[in-house]
Amino acid sequence: MARISSGARPEGRINHSVGLCRSPSQHAFTIPPPFQGEARFRAGKDQPKVLKQAIPLSAILLAGCATVPQQTRTAPESVTFEETACFGSCPIFSITLNADGSGVFEGTRFVAAKGEHRFTAKPAQVKAFLARIEPFRPEGIVEYGYDNCSVPVRTDSPSVRVTWQSEGGAEALSWYLGCAEPKAVKIKPDLYGAWKELPLDELVGTKENRFEYEPQGR
Repeated sequence: MARISSGARPEGRINHSVGLCRSPSQHAFTIPPPFQGEARFRAGKDQPKVLKQAIPLSAILLAGCATVPQQTRTAPESVTFEETACFGSCPIFSITLNADGSGVFEGTRFVAAKGEHRFTAKPAQVKAFLARIEPFRPEGIVEYGYDNCSVPVRTDSPSVRVTWQSEGGAEALSWYLGCAEPKAVKIKPDLYGAWKELPLDELVGTKENRFEYEPQGR
């Protein structure tokens, strides 16, 4: 099966799940257990010992970034992108984009087009879309929400769900945007508006007309 190519790939990484050698714009935000939170430094007399060991190790890892060969990830055969409801008029829809640029849009609420609609994206549009979502691509399956967020969570926000499907399996991100996970929110441009890289304006519609897309009383 054909694979979607997103162009530029993340540069040399020592451990792909940690991503220590990535540039800020390419930094994945999957945090493996040894690096989650500040809990890895135990309080009490053990703390200085842990810190002394951690600093030389990080220096060694970072020093190796210049010499580690570039590692590329498998290009996805398809990508599914979904935006969910919020307390308000957030557009609710999903899209599936294939390697050849063909795609399916399915509108649910607060969008100009309801139901299933097919579209075709140009190679440049496919490349731009994949490049925009690539920095958010996790290793395996990652979810950020009420039960998995390193900062206080706001209510009434939408979620974004992305699945990268390739020969080797699927990688997926489910991110409730009320969780302002620092490693995710610092990546620009944002994930929520990534669909704008594709020819979907007439299907999604405009922010000003969200309520007009819904019959009265629905």
